[in-house]
Amino acid sequence: MTLKPKKQLTISIFLFILLLSNFIFISQLDFLLLKAQTYNEPIEPTVNFAPVKSSDYLLGVTYTWLEDIKVVGSAVVSDSLGNSYITGTINTDIFTTTDIFIGKTNSSGEIVWLKKWDFQEKDIANDIVLDEPRNQLFVIGETLVNTSFGYSDVLVVCFDSITGEEIWNATYGELALSEEGNSAIYYSSKIYITGTQTTYFHLYSSPNIFSACIDSLNSSLLWMQNNTSSSYDISPSIVLSENLGELFLVFNRYQKLSDYQHYRFHLSKLLLNGSLVWESVYGIDDSIKINDADFSESTDMIKLTGYCNEDENPESKDAILLSLDISGNLLQEIKLGSEGFDEVALTVFTANNSLFIGGYGDSEVKRNQACFLSKISLAGDVFWFEKINKYAISSINGLSVDSQDRLIVVGSCKFDYDYLFERLLLAITKDSDSDGLSDHFESEIGTDPENPDSDGDGYTDGEEYLSYTDPLKSRSNPKNRRILRNFAISLFTLLLVFFSIIQFSINTFSQKTQPGDTTPIANLFEKIRTKLKIRKVRNNR
Repeated sequence: MTLKPKKQLTISIFLFILLLSNFIFISQLDFLLLKAQTYNEPIEPTVNFAPVKSSDYLLGVTYTWLEDIKVVGSAVVSDSLGNSYITGTINTDIFTTTDIFIGKTNSSGEIVWLKKWDFQEKDIANDIVLDEPRNQLFVIGETLVNTSFGYSDVLVVCFDSITGEEIWNATYGELALSEEGNSAIYYSSKIYITGTQTTYFHLYSSPNIFSACIDSLNSSLLWMQNNTSSSYDISPSIVLSENLGELFLVFNRYQKLSDYQHYRFHLSKLLLNGSLVWESVYGIDDSIKINDADFSESTDMIKLTGYCNEDENPESKDAILLSLDISGNLLQEIKLGSEGFDEVALTVFTANNSLFIGGYGDSEVKRNQACFLSKISLAGDVFWFEKINKYAISSINGLSVDSQDRLIVVGSCKFDYDYLFERLLLAITKDSDSDGLSDHFESEIGTDPENPDSDGDGYTDGEEYLSYTDPLKSRSNPKNRRILRNFAISLFTLLLVFFSIIQFSINTFSQKTQPGDTTPIANLFEKIRTKLKIRKVRNNR
């Protein structure tokens, strides 16, 4: 079959445009990094890196940083002087090569330094802990130790918290096993770690959970416990009760029931020497996956966060917060999210009388993944639950509260123009009045950071800002805006119906039956005019 010359020309032009666009895209990969960093206000470079500084209504002061292909912040820890330390992973190519980065912010919220650390082909950072008296940071993750078989060992790197320079690094693992450190805590010169291990020589091997203790002074392994089973166990977290001197370990066990994924989580109580005190299983009836844990010393409660299936729509996920006592009894369950949308909580942090939850979910504004942040009282009252829709894709992976009660947020984000790239997301924020607006943002728009309702109209400043009303004018509030909106919709509907009737009448009565005849509407007006003349004549008599 031969195509017509016109169609052949059209197809040739289309193919030429397609090839040209691909060439332009590939040729621009090398300088997309610099182009993307010109959209916001840059700050002075720190250790050869230049994060981009901006402002957000909820996240406060935000920094985004792009290096190589992908930068993902995984964890953050704060000291008593207002400094915070972040860590994460940098993808240096589009395949498997990764490096670790660490960074420090000071009490003024400025970045002091950002540094990359490279050991093997694959280095991944999952958590960070701090020994403040000795000015030492410990990054926990994994590193590739056998490139032929592709299995890893647990990696621990000790850095100087003042300069960011490496002090020592060590790997831990067993022969023919692939291990990774997922979660860690520091207590009394010891680092308690939990993670997963997998046998790579076995075709049907599934990951199991291990826990270990490392001496932070000389990097020696004090003990290691393997929770070996035939089950598929993932996402472990470990927390410490300093009052009791005991550990709590939580992990998820995957099961496939009736052709759908089902998770049950296990909670164990351990002594500091690794001995098991008790273990309980949860989520037997409901599928609940736990992604992070924290311990509230003020209430002696274990806080777990993750996700579960929605009650009305099991195909969608809700973020969940569980509160358990030190005996493992479930005291409270809070679900967060919008109906029909997925929300997954990744991190939880408890400070003073509040706790914060971060993660990601389906955006209700765009068709993308939006990070979310929530502030909840220890009693379970939700102050606010907000999604940040300014990015194309975003996620919050780690939280911490510093000595100035500022919330430090780390994660990742992508702008619409980032294509294959992904940026570090770092935010420093504080919401003193719990109205859903950061203190930094409220100082910019003129509202009172200490008063949740600056204009006294019964609506918080956050509610008014998100409803596009003025939080400084009492007459401008969501209620009045809804009234005006409903009035405008009603008026528009009435006018539409009125003009539709008029148009229908004109079209109906303006049709002529034969050439030379007058239209029905003309006859109607002529009859009216004749009747008015007759009435006028009668009145004159």
